[in-house]
Amino acid sequence: MKGKRSLFRGRWWGRSAGLAGIVLCLALFAVNAEQALGAEPVWTLWERSHAVAREKDWLVIDPPGASACYMKQSYPDPGKMEISLVREGNLLVCGPFYPEEEGRARLTYRFRPGGEVHSLKRGEVSNCIVLPKDLLPGFKSGYTLGLTVVLTDREDKTLKQEFSLMGFTAAHRVLQSGVCKP
Repeated sequence: MKGKRSLFRGRWWGRSAGLAGIVLCLALFAVNAEQALGAEPVWTLWERSHAVAREKDWLVIDPPGASACYMKQSYPDPGKMEISLVREGNLLVCGPFYPEEEGRARLTYRFRPGGEVHSLKRGEVSNCIVLPKDLLPGFKSGYTLGLTVVLTDREDKTLKQEFSLMGFTAAHRVLQSGVCKP
Protein backbone atom coordinates (compact mmCIF):
# COMPACT_ATOMS: atom_id res chain seq x y z
CA MET A 1 0.00 0.00 0.00
CA LYS A 2 2.81 2.37 0.83
CA GLY A 3 4.30 1.90 -2.65
CA LYS A 4 1.00 2.70 -4.36
CA ARG A 5 0.40 5.72 -2.15
CA SER A 6 3.83 7.25 -2.89
CA LEU A 7 3.36 6.51 -6.61
CA PHE A 8 0.06 8.41 -6.46
CA ARG A 9 1.76 11.32 -4.69
CA GLY A 10 4.48 11.32 -7.30
CA ARG A 11 1.96 11.53 -10.16
CA TRP A 12 -0.05 14.21 -8.37
CA TRP A 13 3.07 16.20 -7.51
CA GLY A 14 4.37 15.88 -11.06
CA ARG A 15 1.08 17.09 -12.53
CA SER A 16 0.89 19.99 -10.06
CA ALA A 17 4.44 21.05 -10.77
CA GLY A 18 3.79 20.84 -14.53
CA LEU A 19 0.62 22.92 -14.20
CA ALA A 20 2.43 25.49 -12.05
CA GLY A 21 5.18 25.69 -14.67
CA ILE A 22 2.65 26.33 -17.44
CA VAL A 23 0.93 29.06 -15.41
CA LEU A 24 4.32 30.69 -14.68
CA CYS A 25 5.29 30.61 -18.37
CA LEU A 26 1.97 32.20 -19.39
CA ALA A 27 2.39 34.94 -16.77
CA LEU A 28 5.92 35.72 -17.98
CA PHE A 29 4.72 35.78 -21.59
CA ALA A 30 1.98 38.29 -20.70
CA VAL A 31 4.48 40.54 -18.89
CA ASN A 32 6.95 40.38 -21.78
CA ALA A 33 4.20 41.13 -24.33
CA GLU A 34 3.19 44.24 -22.36
CA GLN A 35 6.82 45.36 -22.08
CA ALA A 36 7.31 44.84 -25.81
CA LEU A 37 4.56 47.33 -26.60
CA GLY A 38 5.55 49.67 -23.82
CA ALA A 39 3.61 50.65 -20.76
CA GLU A 40 -0.12 51.12 -20.77
CA PRO A 41 -1.11 54.78 -21.31
CA VAL A 42 -2.11 56.57 -18.11
CA TRP A 43 -3.69 60.00 -18.04
CA THR A 44 -3.76 62.57 -15.27
CA LEU A 45 -6.96 63.48 -13.45
CA TRP A 46 -6.98 66.82 -15.31
CA GLU A 47 -6.70 65.07 -18.71
CA ARG A 48 -9.46 62.59 -17.83
CA SER A 49 -11.78 65.34 -16.53
CA HIS A 50 -11.43 67.28 -19.82
CA ALA A 51 -11.67 64.24 -22.10
CA VAL A 52 -14.44 64.07 -24.66
CA ALA A 53 -13.55 60.55 -25.83
CA ARG A 54 -11.24 57.62 -25.26
CA GLU A 55 -10.48 55.40 -28.22
CA LYS A 56 -8.39 52.44 -27.04
CA ASP A 57 -4.93 53.91 -26.29
CA TRP A 58 -5.79 57.53 -27.21
CA LEU A 59 -7.62 60.23 -25.25
CA VAL A 60 -9.26 63.22 -26.96
CA ILE A 61 -9.05 66.28 -24.71
CA ASP A 62 -10.95 69.57 -24.97
CA PRO A 63 -9.16 71.91 -22.54
CA PRO A 64 -10.92 74.92 -21.03
CA GLY A 65 -10.33 78.36 -22.51
CA ALA A 66 -9.02 79.08 -25.98
CA SER A 67 -6.62 76.12 -26.15
CA ALA A 68 -7.04 73.80 -29.11
CA CYS A 69 -8.53 70.33 -28.77
CA TYR A 70 -5.96 67.52 -29.02
CA MET A 71 -5.50 63.78 -28.66
CA LYS A 72 -2.64 62.09 -26.85
CA GLN A 73 -1.04 59.21 -25.03
CA SER A 74 0.39 59.94 -21.58
CA TYR A 75 2.64 57.94 -19.29
CA PRO A 76 3.27 58.41 -15.56
CA ASP A 77 7.05 57.93 -15.89
CA PRO A 78 8.73 61.33 -16.45
CA GLY A 79 11.45 59.52 -18.41
CA LYS A 80 8.93 58.42 -21.04
CA MET A 81 7.95 60.35 -24.13
CA GLU A 82 4.35 61.36 -24.87
CA ILE A 83 2.79 61.78 -28.26
CA SER A 84 -0.08 64.04 -29.25
CA LEU A 85 -1.92 65.46 -32.24
CA VAL A 86 -3.38 68.96 -32.03
CA ARG A 87 -6.60 69.59 -33.96
CA GLU A 88 -4.80 71.82 -36.50
CA GLY A 89 -2.68 68.80 -37.40
CA ASN A 90 0.60 69.24 -35.50
CA LEU A 91 2.04 65.90 -34.41
CA LEU A 92 4.17 66.36 -31.30
CA VAL A 93 6.51 64.09 -29.38
CA CYS A 94 7.24 65.54 -25.96
CA GLY A 95 9.65 64.28 -23.37
CA PRO A 96 12.71 64.98 -21.26
CA PHE A 97 14.75 66.32 -24.18
CA TYR A 98 16.16 69.78 -23.43
CA PRO A 99 14.32 71.20 -20.38
CA GLU A 100 16.49 74.31 -19.92
CA GLU A 101 17.85 75.12 -23.36
CA GLU A 102 17.29 74.20 -26.97
CA GLY A 103 19.29 71.52 -28.70
CA ARG A 104 19.39 69.22 -31.71
CA ALA A 105 17.86 65.77 -32.11
CA ARG A 106 18.04 62.89 -34.54
CA LEU A 107 14.91 60.73 -34.79
CA THR A 108 14.36 57.33 -36.32
CA TYR A 109 10.93 55.77 -36.57
CA ARG A 110 9.07 52.80 -38.02
CA PHE A 111 5.35 52.05 -38.09
CA ARG A 112 5.54 48.34 -37.28
CA PRO A 113 8.10 46.00 -35.71
CA GLY A 114 10.62 45.10 -38.37
CA GLY A 115 9.22 47.81 -40.68
CA GLU A 116 11.18 50.23 -42.79
CA VAL A 117 13.15 52.71 -40.68
CA HIS A 118 13.01 56.43 -41.52
CA SER A 119 15.15 59.25 -40.13
CA LEU A 120 14.63 62.94 -39.34
CA LYS A 121 16.90 65.66 -37.96
CA ARG A 122 15.55 68.52 -35.89
CA GLY A 123 17.24 71.67 -34.60
CA GLU A 124 15.95 74.01 -31.93
CA VAL A 125 14.33 71.23 -29.91
CA SER A 126 13.16 71.92 -26.35
CA ASN A 127 10.69 69.60 -24.59
CA CYS A 128 8.66 68.86 -27.75
CA ILE A 129 9.57 67.89 -31.27
CA VAL A 130 7.19 68.68 -34.12
CA LEU A 131 6.84 65.76 -36.52
CA PRO A 132 6.05 66.28 -40.22
CA LYS A 133 2.33 66.27 -41.09
CA ASP A 134 2.98 63.75 -43.86
CA LEU A 135 3.43 61.07 -41.15
CA LEU A 136 -0.33 61.15 -40.43
CA PRO A 137 -1.20 58.33 -42.92
CA GLY A 138 1.38 56.10 -41.21
CA PHE A 139 -0.21 56.80 -37.83
CA LYS A 140 -3.63 55.87 -39.24
CA SER A 141 -2.50 52.64 -40.89
CA GLY A 142 0.10 51.44 -38.39
CA TYR A 143 -0.17 49.19 -35.36
CA THR A 144 2.76 50.65 -33.45
CA LEU A 145 5.21 53.50 -33.78
CA GLY A 146 8.76 52.66 -32.75
CA LEU A 147 10.57 55.91 -32.03
CA THR A 148 14.22 56.53 -31.17
CA VAL A 149 15.37 60.05 -30.27
CA VAL A 150 19.10 60.78 -30.05
CA LEU A 151 19.90 64.08 -28.32
CA THR A 152 23.06 65.12 -30.13
CA ASP A 153 23.77 68.07 -27.79
CA ARG A 154 23.47 65.85 -24.70
CA GLU A 155 26.25 63.37 -25.46
CA ASP A 156 23.97 61.38 -27.77
CA LYS A 157 21.58 60.46 -24.95
CA THR A 158 19.09 58.04 -26.51
CA LEU A 159 15.40 57.52 -25.72
CA LYS A 160 13.54 54.58 -27.27
CA GLN A 161 9.84 53.88 -27.00
CA GLU A 162 7.06 51.93 -28.70
CA PHE A 163 3.74 53.74 -29.01
CA SER A 164 0.52 51.87 -29.62
CA LEU A 165 -1.48 53.23 -32.53
CA MET A 166 -4.56 51.21 -31.54
CA GLY A 167 -7.53 53.59 -31.66
CA PHE A 168 -5.60 56.39 -33.38
CA THR A 169 -7.87 56.57 -36.43
CA ALA A 170 -11.06 56.52 -34.31
CA ALA A 171 -9.66 59.22 -32.00
CA HIS A 172 -8.66 61.29 -35.04
CA ARG A 173 -12.25 61.05 -36.34
CA VAL A 174 -13.54 62.31 -32.98
CA LEU A 175 -10.98 65.12 -33.02
CA GLN A 176 -12.17 66.21 -36.48
CA SER A 177 -15.89 65.68 -35.76
CA GLY A 178 -16.62 69.03 -34.11
CA VAL A 179 -17.24 67.51 -30.67
CA CYS A 180 -14.68 69.97 -29.25
CA LYS A 181 -15.49 73.64 -28.82
CA PRO A 182 -14.49 75.78 -31.84
